[in-house]
Amino acid sequence: MSEEEVRSMVERLLQSVLQGRRKKHKAPPPRPGIMVDKPGPGSPHGIYVYEPDKEEWRLIAVDGSAWSPRGNGSYLVYFDNTRCPACRLYDEYWFDFIKGRGRDVRLIIVLCAWFARECFSQAASATFKAYDIHASPTTIALCIRRGRTVWEKRYEGVLTLEELVAIHASLREKCRAE
Repeated sequence: MSEEEVRSMVERLLQSVLQGRRKKHKAPPPRPGIMVDKPGPGSPHGIYVYEPDKEEWRLIAVDGSAWSPRGNGSYLVYFDNTRCPACRLYDEYWFDFIKGRGRDVRLIIVLCAWFARECFSQAASATFKAYDIHASPTTIALCIRRGRTVWEKRYEGVLTLEELVAIHASLREKCRAE
């Protein structure tokens, strides 16, 4: 290929980019069911549930309405923002805490870039709004009986491993008592 042909190709490509004619290739939207080791920056926005048998997180919702617990049981729900430095610190404690857990408590992560305002998941954005989340990270402990919330406690900010263990014990006790 001659220098003139290369120059001509580069000029056409540059013109195409400058005029906005170049097609942008977007990845297909994530679908529920994908598994990730640790949801966070780089993961699709959405709602994840921990699968203790696989020691992975399954994306359960991207589109649709807000997540709400079903049936009976206890839940720990972590509202995570990918652009949140405090969330990255909290991840260190959270992911250590979940090892070996998840059979007696359902673990959920609701993941957006920045609260409900910057989120590529309709379901996650709606869940941030439904739980009125305005601090990051936020963890909510829930005790559910017959589909209704009988006890709820909100924790804003970074929780240590010791605090998470204490919250878990308190949640188990509250759910047994209810």
